[in-house]
Amino acid sequence: MKTPAMNTRWEEPSGFSLMELSIVVVTLGVLAVCAVPKFLQSVERTKATDGFTYLADVGKKQELFRKQQGRYAYSRMELQAELGIVLIGPDNFKVSGYASGDWETRWSVQLTRDGASSGYSRYTIVWNQDGWNSRDSSIPGELQSTP
Repeated sequence: MKTPAMNTRWEEPSGFSLMELSIVVVTLGVLAVCAVPKFLQSVERTKATDGFTYLADVGKKQELFRKQQGRYAYSRMELQAELGIVLIGPDNFKVSGYASGDWETRWSVQLTRDGASSGYSRYTIVWNQDGWNSRDSSIPGELQSTP
């Protein structure tokens, strides 16, 4: 007659040891510390690129308006009405009004990013008749990407 002790076999424990799990968790933590900031920076850079693209489009429309009217448009509303277009501002920026001291020769507009993420504080992108105005813009260098 066999007893239960005779029928049992020694089996390897299944699963992972605490040490193996700890190594995996530490490795994932190190990878996250390296990867997450770069990912967040790329997200913010994409938003900044949207701003630059919008401003380049406004610049082209302003030049078209100037060829037709002999001056730059005073506002986005005037630009849209005269050219029969719709300019939709970027989602993540506040668009200022157009500004100028002489509408026949110059103009500027500013985008402000108030809710910047990924460790970036508020920044601005200024555009004028010559394109991106880096001197008056406060966008961090790693986010700059002019179209």
